[in-house]
Amino acid sequence: MILLVFSKKILCMPSIRSSVLALFIISTINSFSQSSSPFQEYNLNYKYDISNFLDFKYRNYFQEDSIKIIFSITLNEAAAGRWYDDFTFFFNYREDYKTPEILKADTLEMNQFFLGKRQNTYLFFDKIARDNSFDLIVLNVISEKANVNYQFDINLNEGANYSNDNIEMYDASDGLPILDKFIPTGQAVKFIKSNNQNDELWAYYYDTDFDVAVPPMIVDNANTSRSLSVAKTIRLQNNSPVRFEEEGLYFVQSDTTSLTGMAFRVQSEPYPRFGTYQKLLKPLKYISTKEESENLFSAENLKVAFENYWFALMSSHNLAQNSIKDYYNRIYEANFYFTDYKEGWKTDMGMIYTVYGAPSKVYRHDEYEEWIYNQNINMPAIRFTFVKIKNVFADNHYTLVRDRKFDKHWFRSVELWRSGKK
Repeated sequence: MILLVFSKKILCMPSIRSSVLALFIISTINSFSQSSSPFQEYNLNYKYDISNFLDFKYRNYFQEDSIKIIFSITLNEAAAGRWYDDFTFFFNYREDYKTPEILKADTLEMNQFFLGKRQNTYLFFDKIARDNSFDLIVLNVISEKANVNYQFDINLNEGANYSNDNIEMYDASDGLPILDKFIPTGQAVKFIKSNNQNDELWAYYYDTDFDVAVPPMIVDNANTSRSLSVAKTIRLQNNSPVRFEEEGLYFVQSDTTSLTGMAFRVQSEPYPRFGTYQKLLKPLKYISTKEESENLFSAENLKVAFENYWFALMSSHNLAQNSIKDYYNRIYEANFYFTDYKEGWKTDMGMIYTVYGAPSKVYRHDEYEEWIYNQNINMPAIRFTFVKIKNVFADNHYTLVRDRKFDKHWFRSVELWRSGKK
């Protein structure tokens, strides 16, 4: 397995690891090799826990005989302070999500692959030869001190990576890759097309206001698809800075006859939080009646309408203020985790996350993901399944498997929000 080991000095010069650390690493590798389970059986609930100190992102670039992987590890302030001392990182290679065996073990000197640091985000890349024997790399993040073992999947199945066309997006100011699915308005970025002699790129801008996800019990939704119209076409130059000033969806291509390219959203700051009452009102659709929604958006003074809405629901102003804080923290988290071609809170995963919160258990399969919420004093247990759907704008677009049986559970959860008990 590829072993990623960090010390205080390794990012600037080689260092000698202590025998204690070496023994810990060897025992960890042996443990994984001898008692491994299929990846789809691991509970990955930490992926959507905002209190977790680590966030992982990656993007694959498929070339003729190799795969380039750019990945980032973001830590919160507390974890960043003990980053090099407390953590060990390594990869293991697996055939797929269902197979338990670890197929490959290779060491990797991470100082050779470190790209740079942006605040508390560390960026790396690796380039591996194409190999049909495995479609999955698992990044293991281990801290003996914190007693954690996080695992993150890197899906190498080219059929599951629908887009990107080997176009890489970089921050023009620091020269580092951007792996987020959204950037702020006005940020200078540049695009690099790998192995392409044609310096010309094209960006298509869509100003579509995408539909909000419908509740999980609505199985006969007439508005499941919508045709998109290009509002603007922008000619770009390979590796030249550009700024996007209008909010919405952008799609960058080098080959305009193909369906592949790089999609991302441009959002005004402070996204993933919302900074205007017009934007704050929209997510209330999940917990509002149709009449309430119509009244909110027809109001002359949106600030007054927003405050009156919450204060009318709650028994006290303190309860209303706490509920507002909790609800929009959920919206922020949904945007942070699930933004793709549309805002995160509008996606199926974002909708469930907003109303129910972070799932108790998360199981990732090759083509679907399961979320399980344990029973608590207010709600019975429930399971949601999200199926991965091919989408030219997103590699990880999931659609909820809806069922009429969710109705009572959904209405109960909404009522808890409306009464300030969520």
